[in-house]
Amino acid sequence: MSYQALYRKYRPIDFNDVVGQDVVVKTLVNALKNSKTSHAYMFSGPRGTGKTTIAKILAKTINCLDLKNGICCGKCKNCLSVSSNETTDIIEIDAASNNGVDEIREIRSKINLVPSELKYKVYIIDEVHMLSIGAFNALLKTLEEPPEHIVFILATTDPHKVPITIVSRCQCFEFKRIPIPQIVGRLHYVCEKEKIDIEEAVLEKIAKISEGGMRDALGILDKVSSYCSEKITMEDFNQVNGLVQKDYLEKFLLIVYQKDILQILQTIDELYDSGKDFVIFCQDLIELLRDKMIHYYVDHVEEFSITFILALIEQLNHLLIHSKSVGNVKILFETSLLEFVGNVGESHQLSNTEKSPVLEKTPEKKSLEKKETEENREVIPDSNDETKKKLPNDSNASLVQTPNLARNQSDVLVDDEYFSIIINNTFATARKDLLMDVKSKLSVLSDFVLDKSYGAVACYLIDSEIRVVGEGFMVITCNYDSVLERGISLLSTIESFIEKLTGKSYKVAIITTARWNEERSQFIRLKNTGEKYVLKDLPEVTLKNDSNFLIKEDVFDSNSGQETLKEAIAIFGEDIVKIK
Repeated sequence: MSYQALYRKYRPIDFNDVVGQDVVVKTLVNALKNSKTSHAYMFSGPRGTGKTTIAKILAKTINCLDLKNGICCGKCKNCLSVSSNETTDIIEIDAASNNGVDEIREIRSKINLVPSELKYKVYIIDEVHMLSIGAFNALLKTLEEPPEHIVFILATTDPHKVPITIVSRCQCFEFKRIPIPQIVGRLHYVCEKEKIDIEEAVLEKIAKISEGGMRDALGILDKVSSYCSEKITMEDFNQVNGLVQKDYLEKFLLIVYQKDILQILQTIDELYDSGKDFVIFCQDLIELLRDKMIHYYVDHVEEFSITFILALIEQLNHLLIHSKSVGNVKILFETSLLEFVGNVGESHQLSNTEKSPVLEKTPEKKSLEKKETEENREVIPDSNDETKKKLPNDSNASLVQTPNLARNQSDVLVDDEYFSIIINNTFATARKDLLMDVKSKLSVLSDFVLDKSYGAVACYLIDSEIRVVGEGFMVITCNYDSVLERGISLLSTIESFIEKLTGKSYKVAIITTARWNEERSQFIRLKNTGEKYVLKDLPEVTLKNDSNFLIKEDVFDSNSGQETLKEAIAIFGEDIVKIK
């Protein structure tokens, strides 16, 4: 086979050829110039960043007979022998397949033999973290005091898996991901040498998806150049790698905003039939939304509201997390987007809808929306009277209206004081065993994702976090105000679903993570003063709009700081409570 892959053909032959690892190269070259080479090195970093390549260059350089300023000459017999892989004094070992004690003992039995032709015998152990504990122990003494003619170079992508006793005996170098401009520059060089005609945008895309790995970048270029013999365009690149064009992503984002469910399902079917990877499609969507967010904040381009952008990014991120544990990613993608569209609410609309030419409404749509708004106004007063009976009787409380999408006979209107009382009562009766019991019983949430009645609630609870549980009360947190509004619209269904899974009835308060941090800090502060939350009667208690709790001094005996800390840990857990 005469053809050689590009990443092998253009592998650097000396330190001057290395791209993107300037710190490592400079340190090694200076050490060679000053004759301060070590007996053992460890190279760690992401795949494809040059660990094995620099290991081979270092092995050749320390054996060069005509070293010039720390750079091998490439012409002496030692350099030529190493470059042509004809020497037996450079030994490469793949620890992934040779990870036992016997292989390391074989090394120990041979290290006392002097090199056959070179100055140093060099052992390059790739993926060294794959060695067994016994093999590490066998290597330990040899690595600490090797003969003068032996040099060890260890390479790994997971340095934390290497025992500290091994690491401490090596001179360690951490390889960084290669910057995109340097990858693009190297790709330009290769394209010129290979006479590959390619668009600049394709090179930049290759550099971006290679995630800082030069080997991956050259491998992708090799594949694309094999597909197209003429000028390589972005369309060719997307076709080979199962990606979609940016304008396709823009159209998909638009139909999600417009809540066109049939078009969403049709587009997903098209992606599936064309063999596109939904994980990559999600990642591209997140990247596009990130660009939209930058335009929003930096360029002040309000194409979509920031609430919509952040909520969709969060939904797609959770989808990517759960995609690793499901068999059919397509169904998960469909249900996740439909759940998002079904709860997106009016707050996610464009902030400048009337000015946007893309989403300009037709007269028919405007009249239809006006009619729907008038119908909704007639429904709201009917539900207020019944709901207010269930809430604290405070005439000054400002009510937050739930989104229209979830409006039915089980709707509730929730004010801040209602949740404040639930938080108060949760802290008053909180126990860690109740929290662990609820979390264990809700561990089956993923089984209900596709459930017709509770699918939306299950997805919401998966994306949220249960913070503290008391006797009949609990507090759930979410990250954004938009997600909070969605939770409020599902509140009654959430409470019935939790009762279904746990067998107990709970009143639930849903708050943002920022407010939770304030409530938790207040709890710890009050405990330090020996005070306690007083259990309140939910239907009858009236509070002011300051979210403060009434404290009775005779409820708790004064506790020491250590006892307070223990009690906080008993309620929240060690991973929540931090000493400041």
